[in-house]
Amino acid sequence: MKDKQIIRGDVWNDCSVKKAASLAKNRIFCVAYVTQADLNLFKNGDVLICDASKKAVSCGETYPHFLLKLVDIGVSVYTCEALHVKCALFDDYVLVGSSNMSESSASRLVE
Repeated sequence: MKDKQIIRGDVWNDCSVKKAASLAKNRIFCVAYVTQADLNLFKNGDVLICDASKKAVSCGETYPHFLLKLVDIGVSVYTCEALHVKCALFDDYVLVGSSNMSESSASRLVE
């Protein structure tokens, strides 16, 4: 794996991101909006911090049914209203960017 890398497109489905995530023992995701992601990216014991506020849910920026799927597999989900950050920490590998875990980030936005 390269020390520094620029990833474009569907960031959360990128091979190097998935590899870093799969090898890590400690994984923390901090992503403002979550509507979708590959459930295989997550595992029991992971932490997700996102904006699951009433406003984010009512606007369709975060899907609570997806968050419940994560809770069912053992992910600890926390909410922080007006969160804007998009990063992940996989042991000593950090991903910093602008991509939410959303349909629009994966398919039409240049993140």
